[in-house]
Amino acid sequence: MNRFVLAAAALILSSGAVLASEILAPLYGNTLTITDSKGGKQIIYVNADKTWESHPPDGTVYKGTWAMRDASHACFTLTDPPPGPDDKPDCPDVTGMQPVGTAWEDGDGENKSSLIITAGR
Repeated sequence: MNRFVLAAAALILSSGAVLASEILAPLYGNTLTITDSKGGKQIIYVNADKTWESHPPDGTVYKGTWAMRDASHACFTLTDPPPGPDDKPDCPDVTGMQPVGTAWEDGDGENKSSLIITAGR
């Protein structure tokens, strides 16, 4: 599911102990913005009802569901548009979710992204 890989990679965060059921709570009702090294912005919403929505720079909207695979991995599954044969759930490590208002970077070089969780939608 290459269209969602960048979004899921953004959730691969530093360590921290949080109950699995609460690990993505900083994202509920808020906005995760990922800015790639070329300035393209992707907006991601993760909801308490176990759904997500991604808005990449090209204006496409992707939607899906998520579920905790274990205490540290959330699996994001594409549902809309209908997934193709190569679209598999992406299950990044989501331990140590950052609080609202925190900005951080992920990756390096051409793969470097800036991320921030802002309050509200």
